[in-house]
Amino acid sequence: MIPELFVEAASDVGMERALNEDSVQVFRTIEGPTYLVVCDGMGGHEGGRIASRVAADTLVASLQLDEDAPPHVAIAEALFRANEEVFETALRMGAPNMGTTAVVAWVNGANYWLGWAGDSRLYHLREGEVIFRTKDHSRVQEMVDRGILSLEGARGHPQAHLLTMVLGGTPEARARFQPSVYGEPFALEPGDLLMLCSDGLSDEIEDSEFAPLIAGLDLDAAAAKLVEEANARGGHDNISVVLACVGQSSIPAWRPSTPTQPSSAEERG
Repeated sequence: MIPELFVEAASDVGMERALNEDSVQVFRTIEGPTYLVVCDGMGGHEGGRIASRVAADTLVASLQLDEDAPPHVAIAEALFRANEEVFETALRMGAPNMGTTAVVAWVNGANYWLGWAGDSRLYHLREGEVIFRTKDHSRVQEMVDRGILSLEGARGHPQAHLLTMVLGGTPEARARFQPSVYGEPFALEPGDLLMLCSDGLSDEIEDSEFAPLIAGLDLDAAAAKLVEEANARGGHDNISVVLACVGQSSIPAWRPSTPTQPSSAEERG
């Protein structure tokens, strides 16, 4: 028997921004996959909010259209379609730098497939440990990969928000758009938690802090707790999170453990 997937989401403007430029979508098909999407827009005024909404809407519509395709193919196609739609919307609006990040998960039964562009993230938690996290498309991540910068030094680095991949943006960005998409699924076990979030959450809270903050909470309370904590630490950006737990409507009451470095494997295809 395939365990049920329980999902909750929250999005907040934060403490310093006038507009919430994040967009979150959770879409359940009938007896089929669930699509989870977080987009974080940029572009000034209302450009970012429009970009993230256009991207999220296009991603979900495209995934529905390609529901019978291999999931990794459908995710890649959805990201390329969303990129084009954001770019064309920016041209119509006269906002050439309008863009957005995106992270999207296709969850079906005991597996999920994954794709992203930018620094919105997916975390996979099991038994209180982060066993996988997406790798940001950013200048700082490139420096970490090349051994120029440590993981500790990356946090709070002045170039932390210089992204190397977004949906939309400049014509040059459009031409070299190549999102990360895993060709093979990741396995899910009962009690596993998927957490998709914008950088308004991950910038404020360390990876190793997530499990202790939300262990034992109902999903809605856990989502609210994460937003509250990010705001308490400054809330410097919009904050969005989607929590998806396998087989139960609350976070497992994980026991404290020694934090481990989450894996961030090479793309599988």
